[in-house]
Amino acid sequence: MKAIITLLIIGLTVFLWGCGDDTEETTSVEIPILLKNVREEGMYAVNVTITSTGMKPIRTEQDLAIQTDRDKVYVTVDEVPREGDWSVNINMRLVLNDRIVVYQGHSQLLFSGRDRANVSPITVKAVIHRFVATFEVTSEARLTEVGYLENGHIIVDAGESKDTLYGISSVRWDWGDGEQTEYSPDLTAKHTYIEVGNYLVTLTVKNNAPVPKSTVYQKVVQVSVQQQIRFETDGAVMHLIPAGEFEMGDHFGEGQSDERPVHTVYLDVFYMDETEVTNAMYRAFVEATGYSNIPFHWNKADDLGRLSKPHYPVIYVSWHDAMAYAKWAGKRLPTEAEWEYAARGGQVGRRYPWGNEASHAKANYSGEVEPDIWYWPAPVKRFPQNDYGLYDMAGNVWEWCMDEYDRDFYTTSPRNNPVAGGLIPLTDNDFRALTAHRVWRGGAWDGGSTSITVSNRSKSAPNSRFLKTGFRCVFPLKSQSLEEAR
Repeated sequence: MKAIITLLIIGLTVFLWGCGDDTEETTSVEIPILLKNVREEGMYAVNVTITSTGMKPIRTEQDLAIQTDRDKVYVTVDEVPREGDWSVNINMRLVLNDRIVVYQGHSQLLFSGRDRANVSPITVKAVIHRFVATFEVTSEARLTEVGYLENGHIIVDAGESKDTLYGISSVRWDWGDGEQTEYSPDLTAKHTYIEVGNYLVTLTVKNNAPVPKSTVYQKVVQVSVQQQIRFETDGAVMHLIPAGEFEMGDHFGEGQSDERPVHTVYLDVFYMDETEVTNAMYRAFVEATGYSNIPFHWNKADDLGRLSKPHYPVIYVSWHDAMAYAKWAGKRLPTEAEWEYAARGGQVGRRYPWGNEASHAKANYSGEVEPDIWYWPAPVKRFPQNDYGLYDMAGNVWEWCMDEYDRDFYTTSPRNNPVAGGLIPLTDNDFRALTAHRVWRGGAWDGGSTSITVSNRSKSAPNSRFLKTGFRCVFPLKSQSLEEAR
C-alpha cells in the first residue's frame, strides 16, 4: 500500500544543560522510531521540529521508506548542539494526507555529553480510527397539503457521519421502498414516498482510504399523515379516518329491511370534511367556475334567505351539483360505507354517533321540544363532534353519497371498499347523464329520531333539490388517486 505521510514532532518540554550560542558546534542525531504499531508501508514525508527556550529551532524534512517487516527506522536531525546534556519530552504525531492523524506517541530523547548516539526510541501508536455512519431525519415524512394533497417528503442529513482517519468521500441512500440513490458527496437528501407505512432507510458511507471501505447505518422511518388538514381549494378542515373494518348495517333489527343483513366491510384510509359543505364554500365554487345552478334560497329575502348565510350548510343542491363541486375541489363524494364508518366514529354497536339514546343536545332533528331546537337547518358546528372529530353526522341535513341506491346491495356487497354502481370518475362530466337514484345518509332537521341513526338509508333522484339536502366530501389516500378523482 502506497501512502504519503508527514511525521511531525511537536509539543516539547525541554530541560537543558550547557546550551550554546549561535556559534557553537553542531552535529547530526539519528532518532529511532519503533514500527511495531505501524500497519501501512510506503514512502513517508517526515517533518521533524525540535524547539526549546534558548535553543535555535531545529527543523528537518526528508522522505523515508517504511516497511512493516522492520522493527525500527531512523530520522536524522541535523544541527543538534554538539556539547552539553539535555533531555526533551516529545509528543509525536504522524500525519497522513494533509492533516489526517495516523499515529501518535510520547517519548523522551536523552543526549549525554558528546555522545549523541544514545537516544531513546520513540514508540508510535495508531490513533483510534472511528468510521461511523449515522443520519437524522430533519423533516418528517407525512402527507402534506399544497393546493391538493401530495405524498410524504422525507429530508435526511448524514452530516454526523465521520471517518477520523480518511474522511468521507460519498454516501448512498436506500429508501426501503425499492428506490435508492447513486453515491454522492452530498450528505443531505430528500425522498418522496407514495404510501404511508414504516420504511427501513439504509445509509451507506464510503471513506477516502487508499482502498475505500464502507459502513452502513439503518433506521426505521414512519411515513404518516396529518390527523387534521385544511384543504386549500375550498378551505375545508378535514379529519383523517383510519383504515379498518366494521360491521355495517342495523345492529338492533329496528330499521328498514334495506339496512340488513349486517355485514363486514373493510375501508382504506381517507379524509372527510369536518362539516357539511357550507354556503361560503359552495359560493367559492360558483364564483370560480361560473356554475349556473345556484341554490334556490340564495336570492330570497324571507326566512329562507337567512339560510344562505356563510356558516350554514348549503342546501337545494342535487347529486349532480355535489359531484360538480367535488370535481372542482379535487375530492369526491363519500361512498355509503365510508359515510357510515365515519359516522360511527370508530365505535361498535351504536344507534347514533354518540351512543344509543337520541338527544336534541347532540343533533338537529324533529320531535320533542327542548332548548336549541332548530326548525330548519342549523349553522354547522352547533352540535358536538363525534369521535372522529366530525360535526352533524346525525340530523341537520341529509348528505348525498356516491352510491347508486340498491335496496338489496347488502346481500351481495363486496367486503373491501364497496360502492353500489361503482366509483364515478370525475375526469369528465359523464356523471351528469346518470339518472339512477342516489343514496342519502344522516337524516335531517325535519325527521324523527329513527331517521338519524348511523345505519338509516334513504334515496332520491340525482337531479332533485330539497331544503333538507346537502353533502360533504372525502379525499381518499389509497383506493382512488387524486388524478382519478379529477
